[in-house]
Amino acid sequence: MPIKNNRAMRFAALSLLCVAAASLNFLSHLLVFNVLGFPVFFDTAFTVAVVFLAGPVPALAVVLINWIHLFVIYGEIFPFAIVSVAEVIVIWRLKPDIRTAWPKPNRRTASAEIASLLATITLLYTLVGVAASVLGGLVDHFYFTRMGNYREVFFLSDMGRFVLSESGIHPLAIDILSRFPVNMLDRAFVVFGGFFLALGINKLAKRPRFRKIGRLVMG
Repeated sequence: MPIKNNRAMRFAALSLLCVAAASLNFLSHLLVFNVLGFPVFFDTAFTVAVVFLAGPVPALAVVLINWIHLFVIYGEIFPFAIVSVAEVIVIWRLKPDIRTAWPKPNRRTASAEIASLLATITLLYTLVGVAASVLGGLVDHFYFTRMGNYREVFFLSDMGRFVLSESGIHPLAIDILSRFPVNMLDRAFVVFGGFFLALGINKLAKRPRFRKIGRLVMG
């Protein structure tokens, strides 16, 4: 019975985490893009934090919730969720253990360990940015250019597409290359922001008041 209760409590905690992360993804995108007018997506930072804290399955659940949310609001399928899935997989495969990632300040090797950690996060950011640009460009090309679906929202990448369209490059290459500037900028905020958010939550979870919740979420 205690094992079943513990599993039920862990499922409940992870479910609340996923719903909260998906809601915060949506709200942060509205704030940054719609309210502040900053030309980035900023809609997966909390998904990244969940990958670091709880692993790939809860993070993919966040992606699914956001995808359903967009479908309910706009009434159409958004295939760009594939990009978020790739982001989750890349970070999961290469991420450091968030519970032991940040070294204690009194250790002699702390500076070297922090430098190594930041180099790892930078590598993650680079790989995620490239993957998002290539996959996003492929989805954009086939969903909009080939299938003729209407673009309701225009991003900075669409401006890049207009500029590159005069260069004589193949349309698929244009759709991929035009996404690099906005994706590399966006993923810098998302990956580093998600990592430091997870780091802060992990530190908070070590306090006696939140230790039980931390164990349920992070295992």
